[in-house]
Amino acid sequence: MSLRLRLRFRLSKNRYVIDNLNPKNSFRVYIPSGCEESQECLRINVLLFHVQRLLKDLLRLKQASKPNQLWRVLPSAVVTMGSVLVAIGEVSFPTRVLSRRQREIPIRKRLEEGGIQAFTSLSLFANDLQAIIADLYDNPSCVTLGSVHNAVLETLRACLSEPLRDLWREYDWATSIDHSWYGIGPIPGYGISTEEYERAVEGIEEIALRANAVRAKPEKVSPYTIQFVGYLDKYWPVFKTFKTHKPVAER
Repeated sequence: MSLRLRLRFRLSKNRYVIDNLNPKNSFRVYIPSGCEESQECLRINVLLFHVQRLLKDLLRLKQASKPNQLWRVLPSAVVTMGSVLVAIGEVSFPTRVLSRRQREIPIRKRLEEGGIQAFTSLSLFANDLQAIIADLYDNPSCVTLGSVHNAVLETLRACLSEPLRDLWREYDWATSIDHSWYGIGPIPGYGISTEEYERAVEGIEEIALRANAVRAKPEKVSPYTIQFVGYLDKYWPVFKTFKTHKPVAER
C-alpha cells in the first residue's frame, strides 16, 4: 500500500509508537493502555519525547550524577515547549504524508545565514527541534521553519533564562559580534554606535574565554556548547589564538 494511503503512526503489540516513514522514531515512545491513539496524539507524544531528550542535553542533565533542581523544571519546560511547537505545527501547515522520495529534498537550515550566533549552543538546539518539526510535519516551508526557530528561542528565554544564563550570554555576545564587528544585520547605510562597537570587542574576548574553558573541561558543558566551539575552531580560528586579558575567574 502506498505511504500516501496509509497512516503514518501506529502502535506495536507492546504499545510502542511505530513511525512508518521515519524508523528512527519507532519504539521510543510508550503509550499506556486507555490513552488516546489518534494520529495527532501519537505525533505529539513523539514530539514531546524529542523535546525532553534535547532539553536534557541542553541542560546537561545526562551528565548529572544525581537529581538536581533542573530535573524539577524539566517537565514544565517540556510541556511549554511542546505546546508552542504543536500550535505552530497545527496552525501553520496541515500534516500530510509524503513519499520517501519527496522527503529526501534537503531542508535549508538556518546555519546558511552565517554569523557566529547561528552556531551558538541555543541556535544549534533550536535547529535540532526545527528538524524534528520538519520531519513530523512533513517538511514545511522554510518560512515556517524560521518561525519554529524563533519560537524555540523565545520559549527558552521565558522558561529557562536563569538555568541557561551562560548560554544566553554566549548567544548575546555572538549576536553583538555579528552585528557590530562583521556587519551582519544592520540596515545598509546605517552605522553602529561606539557603544555597540565596544560591546562587540568585549564579546570577542568573552567568547574566546568561553571557548578556552570548554576546550579545557568539555565534560562541564552541554554537548551543544562543544559543537559550538568546534564550529568556532573551524570557521573562526582567530578565537583559538586570541590573547585574552581577563582571567577566566572574571567571566
